[in-house]
This record gives sequence, structure tokens and C-alpha cells, in this order.
Amino acid sequence: MSPSSYFQTPRSTVSGFLLINKPKGITSFDVIRQLRIRTGLSKIGHGGILDKNATGLLMVGIGKATKKLASFLEGPKKYTCMMVLGAASDTHDWLGHQWMFQSVSPTITPSCIQKLFLDRFQGQILQQPPLYSALKKKGKKYYQYALCGETIEIPKREVEISKIRLISYIKKTYQAQIVFSVECSKGTYIRSLARDIGEALGTVGVVKELCRTHIGNYCLSQAIPLSYISSVEDIQQAVIS
Repeated sequence: MSPSSYFQTPRSTVSGFLLINKPKGITSFDVIRQLRIRTGLSKIGHGGILDKNATGLLMVGIGKATKKLASFLEGPKKYTCMMVLGAASDTHDWLGHQWMFQSVSPTITPSCIQKLFLDRFQGQILQQPPLYSALKKKGKKYYQYALCGETIEIPKREVEISKIRLISYIKKTYQAQIVFSVECSKGTYIRSLARDIGEALGTVGVVKELCRTHIGNYCLSQAIPLSYISSVEDIQQAVIS
């Protein structure tokens, strides 16, 4: 045994949580896959999916801590969303395959948007999840039906939005841009929320940018970039209990 081996971290003892700032363009599982490749650890999981187009806080469990990830799945989450009014896609975000466009009424104002938020989109609401999602029907994921060109009936389900607040509204020549923050329960789809907000304003809507800022009591400012982790030792230094 070489002298340096005495100072290496035993892989079986590495346990805890990582707060990762997920970059745009990769899936939550891509983050897990990269961490496994870089560290050689196999027991790694995440506590709540972020879409490929989304960024922000991703809770990652290492070792024995993966058994506790369910508690983060159940907790409230906060997001900041930039959506575009007057545009829509089949995925309800900027990665859509099929698009449609509608006009945006010049009578829409920031005050009427905030009123709509309070009247229609705060509290317990019924929401229809997007077809492009990992939810399952008869053992098959929704997006797999979509990729095969099959149509399925997607039932609405109850979610809770504890707070939704308008940050900015900018009217452009053909479309408009809304930025809002939202605190919501497990199972809430912000893509579906943007779609429904667009319809409620007499047009269509799509998510352009989405960032998860909080999971329970943890916030994005505590997270580290994925690029900071390249070894087991990096994880050992970054994990929280």
C-alpha cells in the first residue's frame, strides 16, 4: 500500500448532500451521471427533477443520504420564471418542436396580471401536467407517447401555490415578457402554469427561462457549480449533513 493511500477517502464512508447549481442544457440525471463518472461513486441520486431547459438548485444525495432524498421531494420549492406571452410550444418551454403564435392584447397591464395571479393561480388549483413529462400512464412515460405521435388523456391534479408574485412585464412588438416568482408544492409544473397564465390572459404562453431558487430551507446561494466536483475528495469537502 502506498503512503498516499492512507490519506484517501474510503468511498463507502462518503455520505451527505450536495447543493448543485444545475446548468442549462443537461438533465438532472446527466448531473448524476457526470458525478458518478468523475468520482467513481455509484450511490448518488437527486431530490427533484429540473427540466433540461431549467437551471438552479438541485439537491443531490451521496451514499446513505440517498435514503433521505424523499423528504426533499415532498417539500415546497421556489422558482423564478421568465415566460413569453404570444408564443406556445408543444413542450410549453423554449425547447419545443412545434410552435404557434397569437397576438397579445395591448390592454394587459402589470396590475391586471398580479390580480390574475391572486384570483386564479394562488392557493389550491387544478393543473394539467404537460405531455412532455416523466409521469406515467400504463407503465409508459407521457413523453414516450408524445415521441411516438400518440395522444393520451392527461388528467388534471391538485397542486398548491402558496405565493406567486409579478416581478416585471414588458410589452414588445408582437409578444410580451413576464417574469414572476412562485412558491409551490410538490408536483407543480411551471411549464403548465405558464401555459395556463397565457390562456387566462387571452393568448398563449411559454417558459423561456426557469430557475429553481429554493428547496425547503435551502437556497441557490448555497449551491456550487457542477464543475467544482471532479473527485471524491471534492465531494467530501462540499457535502452537508
